[in-house]
Amino acid sequence: SLAGSCTLQAVAKKCPSRIGRGKRSSIKLGYPVTPAFPMPRRPPWLLIGALVALILLPGPTLRLLFGVARGLSLLFLLLPLLAGVAGLAAWLWWRRLQAQVKQCPACGIPTMNTSSCPACGYSFAGSTQGSGGKNDPIDVQAEILDD
Repeated sequence: SLAGSCTLQAVAKKCPSRIGRGKRSSIKLGYPVTPAFPMPRRPPWLLIGALVALILLPGPTLRLLFGVARGLSLLFLLLPLLAGVAGLAAWLWWRRLQAQVKQCPACGIPTMNTSSCPACGYSFAGSTQGSGGKNDPIDVQAEILDD
């Protein structure tokens, strides 16, 4: 049916379903109906003027434009490089910090820069970092057994 297919433009004029009835549309809209062919937009004079200025004044204008482009390209190239250097420095700092941590052989609590364990009181003064570990050498003497 044509009654359901009336658009705003058709309602503003005459709806095709009402043409044969002899009755005009009396619907009033609170906003203007956009025409089928809208008015063309105004030309962008600011953009046109900037392009003309680039053509007519090539010296300082282009020098400024190339300076801005160079600065932006250096920024985009150096940011990842600086982020990588900062990441490497943070990783090295973290490894150095982890090397200063001692684990108590008596209770297993990790501590830092102390001469004794704060939890159990074990003294680190006479011990080394690797004492009691699985990589320490074992004293073994070979014997010949007689049957």
